[in-house]
Amino acid sequence: EEKDYPRARERYRKGVTIFRKLFGDKHPSLADTYNALGQAELSSGRLPQALQNFQKALMANARNFEDTMVAHNPAVAQALNSNTLLFSLYCKANSLFLMKEGPSYHRYALQTLLACDTLISQIRRSHQRYADKVSLGETSTKVYQLAVEVCMQQYRVTGDVIYLNHAYYFAEHSKAAVLSDNISGIYAKKFANLPDSLFKAERSAKASLSLYQAQLNEWEFSNKNDTAKGQFLRSKIFDVNEKLDAIQITREKEHSAYYDLKYRNVTITPDLVQKKLQDQEGLLEYFEGDSAWYVFVMTNQQFNVLTLPKDERLGDMRKQFMAGIESNDANGFHQWKQVAHFLYEHLVQQPLSLLGTSVNRLIIIPTPELSTFPWEVFLQSTEGDQYEGLSYLIKDFDISYAYSTSLLLAENNTPKTTPTNGQLLALAPVYPSGQVPVAGLSETLRSALVPLEWNKQEVSAITQLFEGNSLLGKAATEKNFKEEAPRYQVLHLAMHALIDHGSSMQSRLVFSQDRDTVEDGMLHTYELFNMNLPAEMVVLSACNTGVGKLQKGEGVMSLARGFAYAGVPGVVMSHWKVDDRSTRLLMESFYKHLAEGYTKSAALRQAKLDYLAQASPNKQHPFFWGAFVVMGNDQPLTGFGGNNRVWLMMGVLSFLLLMGGVYLFRRVRAITH
Repeated sequence: EEKDYPRARERYRKGVTIFRKLFGDKHPSLADTYNALGQAELSSGRLPQALQNFQKALMANARNFEDTMVAHNPAVAQALNSNTLLFSLYCKANSLFLMKEGPSYHRYALQTLLACDTLISQIRRSHQRYADKVSLGETSTKVYQLAVEVCMQQYRVTGDVIYLNHAYYFAEHSKAAVLSDNISGIYAKKFANLPDSLFKAERSAKASLSLYQAQLNEWEFSNKNDTAKGQFLRSKIFDVNEKLDAIQITREKEHSAYYDLKYRNVTITPDLVQKKLQDQEGLLEYFEGDSAWYVFVMTNQQFNVLTLPKDERLGDMRKQFMAGIESNDANGFHQWKQVAHFLYEHLVQQPLSLLGTSVNRLIIIPTPELSTFPWEVFLQSTEGDQYEGLSYLIKDFDISYAYSTSLLLAENNTPKTTPTNGQLLALAPVYPSGQVPVAGLSETLRSALVPLEWNKQEVSAITQLFEGNSLLGKAATEKNFKEEAPRYQVLHLAMHALIDHGSSMQSRLVFSQDRDTVEDGMLHTYELFNMNLPAEMVVLSACNTGVGKLQKGEGVMSLARGFAYAGVPGVVMSHWKVDDRSTRLLMESFYKHLAEGYTKSAALRQAKLDYLAQASPNKQHPFFWGAFVVMGNDQPLTGFGGNNRVWLMMGVLSFLLLMGGVYLFRRVRAITH
C-alpha cells in the first residue's frame, strides 16, 4: 500500500502550529513533531526540507540554541530532553549523509554523529538500572552503523587515514558498553578508597535483591494465582533497586576518585592497540554496517580495514552449522563441511591474507551474531573424509575472543588479586538418576539433569595440577560456592547448566541440592550480576554456557557474560551441549598445558589437538571437542607465565648438568683410586 506522504506532511505541520501555541518555541513535544515532519519529507525524497525540519527539532529542544545552519549543533547540556535530542541528531546526520552536495555535508554528518556519541555516553551514565542501559543499545546501534558508513565513505573519497581511525572509534563504542562500564565500576570501587559503610550497604542490598528475585522466580513458575505475593515481591525488588541507585549516586557525587576512575575517558585508537599486540599476534574486529561487513585487521606492524560484501545466506548458517554439529551421519558430515568452509571463506579468508604467514595467534572481536559459534572449527578446505584429518582453523592458530578491544585491554591491565585460599576451587555436584540421549548421540550431556559419571574424575585430575580445594558430590552446593569463590584464582564448575532462551537472566548453573532456606541450589545469571568475583578465570565445564539472547549493542546475554559482569576477566565457555566423558578428557589436558605456562587459548588449542590425536574415529566429531572457547583475558595464569617454562627447562637442564658433573667426578675418583 502506497503511503500518503503529502497528507502526513500536512498533518504534522498542523501539529507544529498547535504545539507552538500551547508551549511556545521550546518544548520536546514540538521537537518530536518536527522530527516526524522531517521523516515524512525524507521518505518523500525531499532531503533539503527534511534537513531543515531536523534542524528546527534541535532548536525546539535546546535552550539558547537558535542556529539554522546545518553545520552547527547544540551542546549536549542544552537539551530539554536527551532522548529526543539523540533522535534529532541521528536523523540530521542521516540526511546529511544522503545529500549529494559532497564531502562538506559528509563532514557535517560526522560532526553530528560525534555529538550523538557524546550524548549516548551521557544518557547511559544517567541510567542506574541495567535494563535501561541495555535498552539504549537499540538506538545506539543505528547511530554507530551510520557513523562507520560515513567514515568509510569519507576515506574512500579522501584517502585520509584519520577516517579509518574514526571508523574504528565508532565500531569500538558500539560494543558491550554496559559491560565495560560495570568493569570500570568494579575497578573504581577497588582502588578509590571508598568507606566500608557503602560496601556493607551495597552487599546487604544485593543480598536482599537476589533473595527477592529468587522468590519471584519461584512464584512465577509455581503459584501465579497468588497475585498479592507477586505484587509484594515486585514492590520489594523496586525498593531495593531504588536503594542501590541511591548508593551509586552517593558514590559518584561524594567521592571524586571513584567517579574519575569509573568514567575515565580513555580513547582506544588503532595505534594504541597495535602497541599492545605481541609478535605473531593478529586482531580481527568485525562490524556490521548497513551495506557491508567491515573488518579491522591489526598486527603490531599494520592496520587495515577490509570491506566484505553482505551475504544474506549468513543468517541461515548458524542453523545449518548446528544441524551439522548435532548430526553424526554421512549426510551431516558433508553438510557440515560445506557450511564450515563457507564461513571460513566469507569471514576469515581475506582478513587472514592481510595478516601474513607469521601470525599464529588470533584475537577475534565478533559481532553478536558472529559470536554464536566457535571459529576454531571453520574449515580452510573441504578436503578429507574423516573428521580428524580436516583442515580446522585451530590446527594453525590459537584463538581467543573478546566482547570489545577496549574491554580486553582494560581486563589485561587490571591488577591481579592475590588468592587467599589457593589457586583453584573446583566443583562437581551430584544429581539424581536418569539419562536422556540428545540428537541421536547416546552420550551423557551436561544439560538435562541426569547423573554425570565423569565430572568428579575431571575435578580430581585437575586438582592434582593446581593447589586449592575441591567440592565434590553433596558438598558442591550453591551456598558453599558463594562462600568460597571470592578466595580463589581459578574457578572450575563441572556441572549441569539450564539455559532459558526466553529470559537469559533466568539461565542457571545447577549445584547439588540441599535444604538451605536461602539458596535454591541454582546460580542464576541475575545473581551473578549482583556478585563480585576477583578470580582470574572461570571454566564453565557445562552445556551452552556461551548461549543466550542476542542484545543489540551488547552481545550474547549468556551465563559466561554473567561471570564477566561479576568481574572475572577470562571465561572458558561452551557453544552447545557437551559430552560428559570427552569434556573430562579435554579439561584434564587443558589444565595440564595451563600449568606448563601456556596462554589460555594455546592450552585449549593443544587440549583439542591432543583429544583429536587419541580419540576413536566416531568420537572425533567436532561435537565432542569443539564447543569450548576462551572469552576475554588470554594471558597465562599468574605464576604460570611463558617465562616459567623457560626457567623450568633451564632448571631441568641445570639439574642434568649437575648430575652429569657428579657422575663424572665420581668416575674420575674411581679411576684415580
